[in-house]
Amino acid sequence: MSHAATKWAFDQPEQHPDMKPGELVVLAVLADCHNPLHGCYPSHDYISARTNLSERSVRDQLARLRERGLIDWDGAREAGRRGSNRYRLAFEGDFQPANSAGSSTVIGDDGTEQTANSAGRAENDELPANSDSSTGKSRQFYRQILPPHIEEPVKEPVKEPLRESAGASEDDRKRVERWLKKVHPKWPSYVADSAPKALAAAMELSEADREAAAARMADYLEAAKGGGRKTACSFAVYLSEKRWEKLPEPEADDPDKPLVAKPFGPDWSAARLRLLLAGPSGPLPQLTLIERRMVEAGHADREALLAEKRMRTGWPEVNRLHDAASRGVSTPVPRVPDAVRAAMEPVPVGSDIYAAWRAAHAARGWPWIPDPGALPVVYLPKGGPEALQEFTERFEGVAVKEGCGA
Repeated sequence: MSHAATKWAFDQPEQHPDMKPGELVVLAVLADCHNPLHGCYPSHDYISARTNLSERSVRDQLARLRERGLIDWDGAREAGRRGSNRYRLAFEGDFQPANSAGSSTVIGDDGTEQTANSAGRAENDELPANSDSSTGKSRQFYRQILPPHIEEPVKEPVKEPLRESAGASEDDRKRVERWLKKVHPKWPSYVADSAPKALAAAMELSEADREAAAARMADYLEAAKGGGRKTACSFAVYLSEKRWEKLPEPEADDPDKPLVAKPFGPDWSAARLRLLLAGPSGPLPQLTLIERRMVEAGHADREALLAEKRMRTGWPEVNRLHDAASRGVSTPVPRVPDAVRAAMEPVPVGSDIYAAWRAAHAARGWPWIPDPGALPVVYLPKGGPEALQEFTERFEGVAVKEGCGA
């Protein structure tokens, strides 16, 4: 990390008022990765993870920054394969932007319309004495206007010293870095946070403290927002001051309280089957006058009509779950035993087992699940329809609760 690079990056919106937020965050990540001695080599995956932008968006922002003349890069190959680019930033002393950066049309000294470089000089104008013989471009016209101190060699360390606990091993450090990589991006100020400071603070915590910090993170942010704070503290401050310890203890989980379950997940599907296995609870279906006449005339089957009506009205709570699921809404469901939940497995949509479950529902007169949309899997009991009896036995002694909330 280079403080000079970071300062330079955050100064650019003043020089480029039309700079988009996406450009700035990508430039900030490049500056954070800049090593004064060895350069800057972040991958697209890394930039995407640090900025919450898609890889395509990252490539778009890099292209815009290159067009502005703020960065350039050289492709790299590792063992014959494409590796991470080596990025060059405009504040570096030997930086030259891509030839297309800042080019435009100007009137040359001979009165003709010509292509200009980023300095506004026509390409066939006489070049200054310090021009680059290989490119024909003047170095001085491709440099950013920088504070004088930037011209001096960077004397700061590559990384800030870490306040690691005495005796911390390399394995400990790597384990904490993996934890930080998983947890830190969820923090609101992640992009602007100092990664070394966050790592130093995390290294000072015990494993139990880190687990507690991650578990209560959402509770802390919610409490801070409720207290009137518009911005969150840095993640390093949250960790070093153990701010989650100031929160009240979470309420004990009430086993009788309905669980809000995502559609087609294990809890939702187990609760749905539990209701189906309990049998119809809605009003008994009745044929209309027209339907009775159709049956008498031999144009319709009485049992088929009643089965279709029972499927629509016999399980009102199941139909409520289906209606919410078709709209992608999570729904309160009665809790099921852990053993029942563990007996659920993901079934690929459209697979043979998926079709077998659909046929089993039809044979029992049960309503089938609504279209899961783009979901690749839905949860159903392990072992397929043949294991339904075993699944049913897991509910023995468990009362079915229809009133699971609207």
